[in-house]
Amino acid sequence: ATKVDGVARTSHTGGHRFAPTGIVLPYGTVWAFLDADALHRLRHRTGPLDDLLPRYRGCAGLPSPQAQIVERHAFAEIGWEWLDWQRRAVDLPDGRTRLEARSPHGEEAAWEAVVERVGTTPIPRCGEPIDDDVKTEPRYAARGVARVG
Repeated sequence: ATKVDGVARTSHTGGHRFAPTGIVLPYGTVWAFLDADALHRLRHRTGPLDDLLPRYRGCAGLPSPQAQIVERHAFAEIGWEWLDWQRRAVDLPDGRTRLEARSPHGEEAAWEAVVERVGTTPIPRCGEPIDDDVKTEPRYAARGVARVG
């Protein structure tokens, strides 16, 4: 890995085409499809989030894709400060996912949603056409995300 002005470059972060193109440490946030402008805005936490949120894959410290989906909604609501919040996820017995968070100023909040499997995404072998996929990953969507605290 090489490092220039706080940005380190590495040759590989995962084993397939859906691997992240950026991991922000020490926060453990994972991003995809980064270009120079997105990387600059992310590094400096500046500008609108609306076009960056679809590139956000979630915090690697959360235990599931369901929690990461709910987290993206919280990030959209809170804005850049969200990256400084402590957060944890809880799977509720009724199938909902709860994301609990605390701001650096002590504010506590929680979000809940039902996150459902809505299909699959093919994962082709490296360098092979997507139609030749041999594995799939579940694809999820959140229903009824609401701030509850």
